[in-house]
Amino acid sequence: LEDLRADPKGTFGGVIIEGKVDKQAGVLATVMVQEGTLHVSDFLVVGENYGKIKAMTDSNGNRIKEAGPSTPVQVLGFSEVPSSGEKVQSAKNEHAAREIVAARASDRRDAENARVQRRLTLEEMMGPLGSVRTVNLILRADTQGSVEAIQGILARKESDDVKINVMLAGIGAPTEGDVLLASTAEATILCFSVTASGGVKKVADGKGVDIKSFRIIYELIDEVDRLIKGNVEPVFEEKYLGRAEVRMLIKHPKSGTIAGSYVTDGSLKRNAKAKVTRGKQVVYEGTIVGLKRFKDDVREVQTGYECGINVDWNDVMEGDIIEASEMVEVEQN
Repeated sequence: LEDLRADPKGTFGGVIIEGKVDKQAGVLATVMVQEGTLHVSDFLVVGENYGKIKAMTDSNGNRIKEAGPSTPVQVLGFSEVPSSGEKVQSAKNEHAAREIVAARASDRRDAENARVQRRLTLEEMMGPLGSVRTVNLILRADTQGSVEAIQGILARKESDDVKINVMLAGIGAPTEGDVLLASTAEATILCFSVTASGGVKKVADGKGVDIKSFRIIYELIDEVDRLIKGNVEPVFEEKYLGRAEVRMLIKHPKSGTIAGSYVTDGSLKRNAKAKVTRGKQVVYEGTIVGLKRFKDDVREVQTGYECGINVDWNDVMEGDIIEASEMVEVEQN
């Protein structure tokens, strides 16, 4: 509609759409040609990586020798998987390609050195202030697009209390180096559509490192949710269970005073918290250490039933009200 045009005879320019590792062919990169024409044997530079085109295939899987503007083409020739969205430029020969890569690497090192020399704040040196917990992860996937999609989802999972630290995100199966890094940093290795070799699994078992593989992305994200939950201090709240009225007292040589009671509301559970009220005053707070129905020990007694209640306190009196409650974990979003 906008009548966009590009010169097929101009200087080549393009962008990486996807990158992956094929078990047989090696590193494959899908390039969208934006300017100029791409030919087999051309040298391409992406970031700090370069390669010579050994073969090209079109969207139908057919081998082609050249590709003009607006043509998506799969390229074989890179030694490392390029990232989606990176710009691609051509070089006259390998020497020129290496010069471009060397210049970019030098600029990156200069920028890193400038950041190191800058005076750091207390928070940068010591980490975020407060009780922020970190979940360390190593990601491995079949394609660069999968890695970036997972990283995008994980970024939205972070909160003020939990930080997700993706220490390494790469293409292909996990390596022994990944296992050693995970062992040092107490990280979990998550794999999407790739699996670890037997040798790597053996090393991981010896180091106590978890390697978990997934074929469905939402199952991987569920696992991350479980890891996050395990790194958050649980929050509990008191939940009311029920109450009973003490109607008679039974002295027992081993258990002490047993309160013969009638459950008037809810239910009472063994090991629940107990609050004994006399009139309007709370006279004791402790635990229900025993519950009996006739001579049988029971775990719970419902409304409308009589029972024997043994709290860890022997001064219960007739007419007291025993209220039971328990601590339950609160779901945190």
